[in-house]
Amino acid sequence: MKKNNIIIIIIIIIIIILYKPKIKSSFTNSYIIEGDTIVQKYKNVGEYSRFNYKTKKSMHWYNLQIIDHIKKSKNNKKILMLGVALGGMIIHILDEDKNAHVTGVDISDENFPLVRQYSDVNRLVLIKDDAQKYIANTNEKYNIIICDLFIGVNMPDFVLTNTFLNKIRQMLLPGGNFYINIVNRSDALSIIKQTFVNDIITTSTNNFNDLIFVTVKNS
Repeated sequence: MKKNNIIIIIIIIIIIILYKPKIKSSFTNSYIIEGDTIVQKYKNVGEYSRFNYKTKKSMHWYNLQIIDHIKKSKNNKKILMLGVALGGMIIHILDEDKNAHVTGVDISDENFPLVRQYSDVNRLVLIKDDAQKYIANTNEKYNIIICDLFIGVNMPDFVLTNTFLNKIRQMLLPGGNFYINIVNRSDALSIIKQTFVNDIITTSTNNFNDLIFVTVKNS
């Protein structure tokens, strides 16, 4: 009887080892494969992003809110994504809208291979660069700019500055949209209104995140 118990325990240990979620670790974050989903977790902070790699759909509230706004936009879809992270939003957008072209900028390129694996690379450009430096040095114009920049749960200090936001507005084509994910900044809306003075601004809130959607006037 004891021998049978030992055999069962050994079998259980082997199953645990074989089916343990695969983890790709780095200094700041990791992603875990759980069934059909890929999850990104920041160490000591919690889950940051999640998408289904079979359906190519993002699964987080704030991503889905932004994607829904993009789907409703009548603009061409030349999109700049500041902060690629796991890449679920980019993968979802490119899969759902065959007219979308996305440029993703991130200070780390560790997840770029993952994004390319599940995306149409003919409509995708990924750039390893600091977002602040990128927008300061580019003359490109976009229909849509998405800002999802974080260090852990904190936004970099430069994001909610007049210099950064003014350049964002200059980069938007007439009628363009700016979407920004906000965490832990109750003053964000008032700061953004100082730059996008006469533009259309709406917000959406769900527990941890505040989303601000801006549509610039045709001028």
